[in-house]
Amino acid sequence: MKIEVTEESDMVLKEVYDDLVLETAEGNRLYICMRDNTFEMYIEPKGVKGVNGVQYRVNMETMTVEKL
Repeated sequence: MKIEVTEESDMVLKEVYDDLVLETAEGNRLYICMRDNTFEMYIEPKGVKGVNGVQYRVNMETMTVEKL
Protein backbone atom coordinates (compact mmCIF):
# COMPACT_ATOMS: atom_id res chain seq x y z
CA MET A 1 0.00 0.00 0.00
CA LYS A 2 1.24 3.48 -0.85
CA ILE A 3 0.03 6.57 1.00
CA GLU A 4 0.18 10.12 -0.34
CA VAL A 5 -1.16 13.40 1.01
CA THR A 6 -2.38 16.03 -1.47
CA GLU A 7 -1.97 19.78 -1.14
CA GLU A 8 -5.62 19.86 0.02
CA SER A 9 -4.68 17.44 2.88
CA ASP A 10 -6.56 14.50 1.31
CA MET A 11 -5.04 11.13 2.08
CA VAL A 12 -4.66 9.02 -1.09
CA LEU A 13 -4.11 5.26 -0.78
CA LYS A 14 -2.73 3.40 -3.78
CA GLU A 15 -2.19 -0.31 -4.45
CA VAL A 16 -4.63 -1.39 -1.72
CA TYR A 17 -4.81 -5.11 -2.52
CA ASP A 18 -5.42 -6.22 1.06
CA ASP A 19 -8.53 -4.99 2.85
CA LEU A 20 -8.68 -1.48 4.22
CA VAL A 21 -11.21 -1.54 7.07
CA LEU A 22 -13.31 1.40 8.27
CA GLU A 23 -15.12 0.77 11.56
CA THR A 24 -17.71 2.90 13.34
CA ALA A 25 -17.84 3.32 17.11
CA GLU A 26 -20.79 0.88 17.06
CA GLY A 27 -18.72 -1.86 15.40
CA ASN A 28 -20.10 -1.70 11.84
CA ARG A 29 -17.39 -2.33 9.25
CA LEU A 30 -16.74 -1.41 5.63
CA TYR A 31 -13.95 -3.30 3.87
CA ILE A 32 -12.48 -1.77 0.68
CA CYS A 33 -9.84 -3.17 -1.64
CA MET A 34 -8.70 -2.86 -5.25
CA ARG A 35 -9.15 -5.62 -7.82
CA ASP A 36 -7.48 -5.02 -11.17
CA ASN A 37 -8.94 -1.70 -12.39
CA THR A 38 -11.91 -1.63 -10.00
CA PHE A 39 -12.90 -1.64 -6.33
CA GLU A 40 -14.62 -4.19 -4.13
CA MET A 41 -16.52 -3.31 -0.96
CA TYR A 42 -17.84 -5.59 1.76
CA ILE A 43 -20.31 -4.33 4.36
CA GLU A 44 -20.34 -6.12 7.71
CA PRO A 45 -22.87 -4.88 10.29
CA LYS A 46 -21.99 -5.29 13.96
CA GLY A 47 -22.38 -8.89 15.06
CA VAL A 48 -22.43 -10.26 11.48
CA LYS A 49 -19.43 -12.29 10.35
CA GLY A 50 -18.44 -13.86 7.05
CA VAL A 51 -20.95 -14.64 4.32
CA ASN A 52 -23.83 -12.81 6.02
CA GLY A 53 -22.48 -9.41 5.00
CA VAL A 54 -23.00 -7.81 1.58
CA GLN A 55 -20.30 -7.56 -1.09
CA TYR A 56 -20.22 -5.13 -4.03
CA ARG A 57 -17.98 -4.47 -7.03
CA VAL A 58 -17.74 -1.14 -8.84
CA ASN A 59 -17.88 -1.43 -12.63
CA MET A 60 -15.64 1.44 -13.75
CA GLU A 61 -16.83 1.27 -17.38
CA THR A 62 -20.53 1.70 -16.62
CA MET A 63 -20.05 3.53 -13.30
CA THR A 64 -22.44 1.13 -11.58
CA VAL A 65 -22.19 -0.81 -8.34
CA GLU A 66 -22.94 -4.51 -8.69
CA LYS A 67 -23.93 -6.72 -5.78
CA LEU A 68 -21.92 -9.94 -5.71
